Amino acid sequence: MKPMPRVLTLTLALLLCSTPVFAAPITYTTTGGKADFDFLSASSLQLTLTNTYNPVDDLGKVLTGLAFTLSPSATLTLTSVISSNGSVDCHVSYPSCAFTAGPLTDNSAPFFPNDSNNGWTFASNLLSAGAGSYKDHGIVNSTIVPGPSSNGNTSNDPHNPFLNGPVEFDFTVSGVDFPPGVTAASFYFGTGPTIVEGNCQTCPDPPQNNVPEPPTLLLLGSSLVGVGAFAWRRRDR
Repeated sequence: MKPMPRVLTLTLALLLCSTPVFAAPITYTTTGGKADFDFLSASSLQLTLTNTYNPVDDLGKVLTGLAFTLSPSATLTLTSVISSNGSVDCHVSYPSCAFTAGPLTDNSAPFFPNDSNNGWTFASNLLSAGAGSYKDHGIVNSTIVPGPSSNGNTSNDPHNPFLNGPVEFDFTVSGVDFPPGVTAASFYFGTGPTIVEGNCQTCPDPPQNNVPEPPTLLLLGSSLVGVGAFAWRRRDR
């Protein structure tokens, strides 16, 4: 068997070195909350927020926001919010909570625009429920416990309905050529809100920008075609 032409070997090596590599999911946690950052590409982020309290028995345990820092800095635009398990209202059906099956999706964000506070919004690297008021559409889970309709209890009218997490937030990313890292994340609970710093459980180093530019791809493709033609001519001799 003849050895592989040197030009072909070099070309294949360049192609392998130019394979796009994207960051592994990044996870931050704290007591009562979990945030999973998954950069699907350099221009797409899927963020999933989960309320891990058990039970969720007062408003101070409702997940109402997340602030985070990217490195390098990037511009994020919230494009959709998906609550796969639907919503729950503990006010209209007190002394019980009424669950509405999901998925519930809003592709324009904020979530549920007919509600007075307009659900979740994103500005200055802060996701917040209630369009910044931290009221209505905070994230809970199936362990929510109804309480009298008064301040501090989950049946309080201005805070209902809640989203039955986990909840997915989809973003477009711009201003970077490769997925950034997440260097800090803080969880917001209740309407105060209470802000708790998250701990990074899975924090891989962000990949470098080794995705080839279009002219480079064209050059590599042309090289492969040339090598193929060279090998074909040698075979016909």
